[in-house]
Parts: sequence; C-alpha cells; structure tokens
Amino acid sequence: MGDDMMLILREYRKTNLHNDLVFCDKKGKHLRSATVLKHFRETLKKAGLPDIRFHDLRHTFASLLILCLKYKRISDT
Repeated sequence: MGDDMMLILREYRKTNLHNDLVFCDKKGKHLRSATVLKHFRETLKKAGLPDIRFHDLRHTFASLLILCLKYKRISDT
C-alpha cells in the first residue's frame, strides 16, 4: 500500500470511529457478497468489459505481483 493510501485510511479512521469498515452499505453495515457481485457485474457491463468472475481479479493480481517481483529481482542484481 502506498503512503498516500495509508494517509487517507488513517484520516478516514479518525472520522469513522463507530466501526472499522472501509466499505459498507448505506446504513454502515457489512456489505453482502451478493450486493458486491451485483455492482461488479453492472460495472463490467457499463465499461463494455467481458463478464469475469470476481475471483479472477485475485488471480490476476497474484500473477502481476509475481511478475513484478521477478523484474525487481532482475533489476536488483
């Protein structure tokens, strides 16, 4: 996580003392997985992107992270 994001989250925490949630519903409660998936699919559709599984994001992130670490090791040598 970058320094800017850390600062944003620390400021957010100061103003939201009633819970530790970063993402919540309109009532400040936990998001239901069905709600997240619904909005995810709607966003993909609006952006004209293919319908992928939410879990695919995790796989893509892991693959990109491994690739970046390989390049970092090469550049460090």
